Amino acid sequence: LGEAFSLCTLIRFSVFDAMPLLHTGVLTALCRAFGVLQLPEDLMKIERLVRGLSHVWWRKHKALAEGLTDQPAAIQQQQLLAHQQRYQAGFAAIDGSPDVRELLGLELWQYLAGSDALCQLMLSTVLLHWYVHSNGNGQRR
Repeated sequence: LGEAFSLCTLIRFSVFDAMPLLHTGVLTALCRAFGVLQLPEDLMKIERLVRGLSHVWWRKHKALAEGLTDQPAAIQQQQLLAHQQRYQAGFAAIDGSPDVRELLGLELWQYLAGSDALCQLMLSTVLLHWYVHSNGNGQRR
């Protein structure tokens, strides 16, 4: 899926589009995507996968935001609160600590300039994870 062929791009988008990425944050989206797919060792392939993931995440949340703007403000706030509560409950289980909080869904979307900014954030997260955990080669820090 990380190859540069045009067919790989279509398959990448299809695979990521089938994943439940709505109302997720950077860490959760990466965990969901790469819990199913193994990250390749080639950084160019990783970048292509992360770019596809960020594009699909961005498109899903943009559609959600556009759908909410058609509704009255009170209903918008109520729906956002319900979504946040539902998905934050799942995150305490992943991290194990209810004090740690990740920006989720539209809360994250509003601070990003576009899918490229999200791609940079996700790729930086992957590289930081590799640095901290030594990519499995050696002792953990």
